[in-house]
Amino acid sequence: MLPIILIHGYKYDPTAANEHNPYTTIFKDWRKQLKDFHVIDYGWFSVPFSLRNLLSAWSNGHYNTYRWAWDLARKEADYLINVIEDVGECNIIAHSLGTRVALQATKKKANVNTAIFLNGAEYSKTAANIAELSATKFHNMYVHEDDVLATAGRFAPPFFNKDDSFIGQTGIGVRLDGWKDYQLDSKQVQLWGKNRGYDLKGDNPDSIGDHGYSHTWLPNWDLYRDILTEKGS
Repeated sequence: MLPIILIHGYKYDPTAANEHNPYTTIFKDWRKQLKDFHVIDYGWFSVPFSLRNLLSAWSNGHYNTYRWAWDLARKEADYLINVIEDVGECNIIAHSLGTRVALQATKKKANVNTAIFLNGAEYSKTAANIAELSATKFHNMYVHEDDVLATAGRFAPPFFNKDDSFIGQTGIGVRLDGWKDYQLDSKQVQLWGKNRGYDLKGDNPDSIGDHGYSHTWLPNWDLYRDILTEKGS
């Protein structure tokens, strides 16, 4: 099986000594679900909130930490490409703003076979334009009721973009051979999953900030693992 590169989203710092370190938090949890796979953790500075980072965002010409992280995600793609060149052909699992890193890398022809996106924070039109020209097979898990993405959309450039939406809330909105959308909080998709032995969920009714439910609801990983081994459809 191809190696899998894991990419986290917003508010992480690989050098942190607290919960913002992805290697001791989110990657550790993902690895438990991928114990039979060759996994590579890809950590990047995505601006955890602090007064120091807010001041740094301002000094770098950004109104807030999210807009700075958005810009850093595009630039991070060049470093990811270097890792992929060393690894060779690979698969990717990316969450939230990490999907922007992954998509920018595939735009530059990174050798990615399959990419699984969870609550992706990239605009749908941008993703569709990249995917249309890419040989990568994209599987996009989105959640219409993702309140975190609904809020983040107001802070991502451009401000209040009424003509577009995030792939993590709506998918790409067009049909492409290399792209599949799965609305995890849709009864129809959940029934599709049930008929295939999956217990899919994307929205926690008891939590507003459940932006990570696509990966913290552990039964979803049955589908993700099958996609990576080409058993899922």
